[in-house]
Amino acid sequence: MDKGVADGRVSKHLSDAARAARYRLKNKEKVNARNRDRMRNVREAEKGKRQDNAALQQEYRKKERVRKMLYRQKKAASCATATTESNLSVTSPLGTFKTPQSFGKAFKRSAAALPASPRKKKAIIVKLASIEGIKLLKEQKKKQDCELQAKIKTFFCKTRYSIHLSWAER
Repeated sequence: MDKGVADGRVSKHLSDAARAARYRLKNKEKVNARNRDRMRNVREAEKGKRQDNAALQQEYRKKERVRKMLYRQKKAASCATATTESNLSVTSPLGTFKTPQSFGKAFKRSAAALPASPRKKKAIIVKLASIEGIKLLKEQKKKQDCELQAKIKTFFCKTRYSIHLSWAER
């Protein structure tokens, strides 16, 4: 939105989008106020009818009881799924994101905010992981790499290859 719209001031040169946004905002407030008043009047009228009739009052109480019971069950079910989702979110690559697109967007922004230096980038990621309690495997030199280096050293230390190397240096 334009600064003029955000501050409440009207600037001379509002874009069409800014004017439309301002109109929608004002219109939304009006519609909401009208709906609140209308629903308040409807509830008061129904309440007046119920006070006169005991059967309607009992029926209303029964419906309210069922409505509240269903709400509580729904709320309990959502809490139960939330706890299972929190356990699944650790294993899921998306985590708590609803869509892969939102995860990708957050990842892209985070990656863009990291420094360009690979060592600094790694240091920040390791620190964030330790703060969040995520255990990272330390990079260890594999036994095969050590064996390969030893084979290369013994290969070039043989006399026939060392002679050729020394001759090439002349």
